[in-house]
Amino acid sequence: MYDRPLRILSALLAAVALAGLFACSDSGRPKSGSVTEPSGSTQTGGDEETRIYPDLPDKKFDGYNFRMAHWEIDGWTIIYDLDADEETGDIINDSVYKRNLAIEEKYNVEITADYINHAELINTCVKTVRAGDLPYDVYFPRTYESTQLVQQSVLLDLHTLPYIDWDKPWWDSQSVAELSLGGMLPMVEGDITLMDKSATACIFYNKKVQTDNAVGDLYQLVYNNEWTLDKMISLGRSVTADLNGDSVLDGNDRWGVVAYDDWTYIMLHGSGGRYASKDEDDYPIIAFDNERTLTVAQKILDCMWDETFFLHTNKLKDGQTPITMMAADQMLFYVERIVVTERLRAVESDFGILPAPKFDANQKNYGHSVSIHTSGILTVPLNAVETEITGILLEALAAESKYVVIPSYYDIVLKDKYTRDAESVDMLDIILQNRVYDLGEFYQFGRFNELYLRAYPNNKRDLVSLFTQNSKKMQTEIDRLIKTIEKQKEAAA
Repeated sequence: MYDRPLRILSALLAAVALAGLFACSDSGRPKSGSVTEPSGSTQTGGDEETRIYPDLPDKKFDGYNFRMAHWEIDGWTIIYDLDADEETGDIINDSVYKRNLAIEEKYNVEITADYINHAELINTCVKTVRAGDLPYDVYFPRTYESTQLVQQSVLLDLHTLPYIDWDKPWWDSQSVAELSLGGMLPMVEGDITLMDKSATACIFYNKKVQTDNAVGDLYQLVYNNEWTLDKMISLGRSVTADLNGDSVLDGNDRWGVVAYDDWTYIMLHGSGGRYASKDEDDYPIIAFDNERTLTVAQKILDCMWDETFFLHTNKLKDGQTPITMMAADQMLFYVERIVVTERLRAVESDFGILPAPKFDANQKNYGHSVSIHTSGILTVPLNAVETEITGILLEALAAESKYVVIPSYYDIVLKDKYTRDAESVDMLDIILQNRVYDLGEFYQFGRFNELYLRAYPNNKRDLVSLFTQNSKKMQTEIDRLIKTIEKQKEAAA
């Protein structure tokens, strides 16, 4: 079992980390504007009269211990939100306690959770399924390793769980659509946990640099459907300057964009691109071999060598980080994930948050990567016995979370308590409601996603050649996964 004081402290840190997320603004929201309709689950709570309730039977389960396992890595910020022993005054802990208590009393169950090493979790699931043991009803593996469980055929098709309605707003509909394979659903995101929310991509911007350089109202660009990659690039170029006059642009100067390698996939997904999509049979296919995706991906890659606006973090020296540059007002845009606010909370300079830009105004939806390295995802072991209990409790927990836990994290922590401008709330709505689950990144077919991610440090500028050299391996691994899924479907028939 994990250490309870650590859980409480980590949850508190997660809440406090969001304190510096937003900055002051005197301008209100526009009365009109073009904002893409959200495609994922609604992250905010609602009034009691508008609350949606799950369609579940009124049953009691005689004190059944519903056991969950969640990944962790020593030294990493983890939001411990699956169970809580008592109310402590911490907002996340207390909302989890209230959620679980309501479900425990309603169904006469006990809800417990273990937080275990990410690799140990994978090994535990594989070994116990094959041995016929069932230490946990539900696993939340780190997304990076989660697909190992699919490839080992040790996960239950979540569609077989009774009473779960994937159309309900407490499940991320985009994850249901994008992560199914041949009609099977091995994993899904929903409102039970918060790690995936903090792992979602976003763009931070420095408000002093914005004001001093007459950049204009960036929120209005989003409202007017004008927040595009080209606009981001042009604004970035307009503020980049040799501050110390040494005729060399480096970490001592001001930049339009500062980013890690993650720029590649964050901008790719923001622009509507994917490494892999699906065919008419719901099986993965390569999505990189079309003209639009190759054009978009090459442009994103070219930006990393464009020193008229882009500074890669590899060029920072002498203890510099994007955080120190943000604090020194040396950047306009910083490409990251919401979780980075833990490090931004000490920055005194005002900053705001934006969605990842669209490629162009014709693109229908925004898109936001959910980091496979720092998120978790819901799975159920193949040998689950009490599937009725599991189905009912997952639906009940997710529904209760939407109206109890999510408002604590989102409405109170992000909005009421710490948000300093109303527009940033709208931006978070767009970010968290338009998330991307790319099979090519989840399953890392041919490791092409990694090659694209590391193209800059490896000096691989020719994307077509890079893709051509690795497309055969991608297809081989896709074919292997399809065979695995087909065999599991045959065994279940």
